[in-house]
Amino acid sequence: MLLVFLVVLLFSCQGSSNTDIQTSVLKNVDGDTLEINAPVIIFFSISDKEYKAKALIDKDGGIHEVLSDFNYYSKMVVDSMKDIKFVFSNSAHFKIKRNSEVEIIDRDTSESYVGVILADSIKAPIINYGVSSYVDYKIMIENYFKR
Repeated sequence: MLLVFLVVLLFSCQGSSNTDIQTSVLKNVDGDTLEINAPVIIFFSISDKEYKAKALIDKDGGIHEVLSDFNYYSKMVVDSMKDIKFVFSNSAHFKIKRNSEVEIIDRDTSESYVGVILADSIKAPIINYGVSSYVDYKIMIENYFKR
């Protein structure tokens, strides 16, 4: 169910500016690593398989609420973005190339199920774990990309 929602969300959010992102900015290195080499906003969350496993032990429904809020706010941000590419991913690792350096980010280093990575291929990426509000995401993006 979560995977279907994320796929629908991804396709409903994709604009013409993100059509080329799949080939020019991002590349799956293996089944669990996403390689980034250009300015992009990556909204990441757990996979459908991880969700199902965690939902079995989550008696109060907290995981569903976190993912629902995350999808709501990230979609609001994406709908308002015009000039920065974005992607939704459930990869566990992100290989970010900047200048002559490569940085590996492991999303599992946090207890959070979701987050955002801001990368511009020049300065160090910013990783924000957890759910943020629309305003918090916008401020974070504007400050990082100096828009």
